[in-house]
This record gives sequence, C-alpha cells and structure tokens, in this order.
Amino acid sequence: MAGSAMTRTTSADGRWVYTLYQKPSGEPFVHALDTVGGAAYCVDLPRNAGLGNIALSLRNRERTLAVHWRSGRPWLDVAVGTWRISYPRASFPWTWVGAGVTTRTWTVTMPTTPGTYEFRLLLNNSFTVTARSPAVTVSQ
Repeated sequence: MAGSAMTRTTSADGRWVYTLYQKPSGEPFVHALDTVGGAAYCVDLPRNAGLGNIALSLRNRERTLAVHWRSGRPWLDVAVGTWRISYPRASFPWTWVGAGVTTRTWTVTMPTTPGTYEFRLLLNNSFTVTARSPAVTVSQ
C-alpha cells in the first residue's frame, strides 16, 4: 500500500512501529511493522476526513492500538495480533460531514432501547451543537 504518513507510535520495547497513513484516494490505513520478526500488516480503516487530528497510542498492555482524536476522544480500536477493528464503548456513533456540505445521507443502526433520540451536528471536532434533528422515537 502507498500513502502519506500522518502519525506514528511505537511499542515500549521498540519492536512494533504503528503508522497511520492516508492513501492517495483519501482512505486511511495503519501499517503495523514488527521490526524484530520482519513482518508487516496493513489494516484498512473507515474513511475519515479529519486524519490530521488523529493520534495513535497503545493501551491495554499494548494489546490495543487506540486510534483517537488528539483531544483524547476515542474513534476506534485495533486489536494487536488479530487486527480487528472495534469502536470503544466511551464513543458514540458518528459520521463525518465535511466542510461546505449542506446535505448528507448515511445509515444509522438505532438503539434497541425504547426512547426518544435526536441527531446532532457538532462543530469542528468539538461538542458544540450547531443543529439538531427532529425527535426520533424508538418503540418495541
């Protein structure tokens, strides 16, 4: 795979080097390099227009590569070894809209818990609400 390096982190012993790249087409991926064993793994990530604000860190005794906003807000986790992607429980589902976009369509998996929910447009990677959707009710 080819791309531009965006950010990098290494394991405490220096054996593993994890680099977040952006492909020429815009999609991000993590290149995991085992500098001792001579193996490399590429993990495709979901598209994210805010890659310049993303950081990498190792957590859970270096078994989890955390891909998060520089503010610390989680985006996703990559399980070291299996390379499976998951979304941290502390996070919430979101979709990047992008600058200048006035309409956007996306698919949402609604909660199974009955209640009233809303969608919020947050400004510039913050929790500043700039718009809210009409109420959406989930019932059983």
